[in-house]
Amino acid sequence: MSLLKNHRLQSLMGVLFAVVFVVGCGESGPKTFVVEGTVTIDGKPLPAGTVMFIPEGTGPYATGKVGKDGKYRAEVVEGRHQIAVSSVDYPEGPEGPVVQLAPSMYSSEQTSGLSAEVKAGNDNKVDLALVSPKKAGKR
Repeated sequence: MSLLKNHRLQSLMGVLFAVVFVVGCGESGPKTFVVEGTVTIDGKPLPAGTVMFIPEGTGPYATGKVGKDGKYRAEVVEGRHQIAVSSVDYPEGPEGPVVQLAPSMYSSEQTSGLSAEVKAGNDNKVDLALVSPKKAGKR
């Protein structure tokens, strides 16, 4: 009788392990797509910052770090997105004053005027051309 209980316990543990393994290896969250591009300000690469994609529908937002060459990369869910760009520098160190490298209007998706459609099977290259307030006033 003890041998039969031990065999049943081993079988049950095997089934539980298989279920946990299969469920644990499934996709987590919605499918994302690579979005790449370059952020410029007044035609020159933005040297640092963060690009944020905020979906107009449901889904998680995504961020991409801007490199010294202005290029960024983000994993973004499919659909229409509003975009925000934030870029600051601390030229005198973390205790010194903060210098904004991109105008504050771009740091909110509600005021940036930036948007993009991310689709499966597309190139999904999104270049972002920012304009400083001084340059915008001369147009």
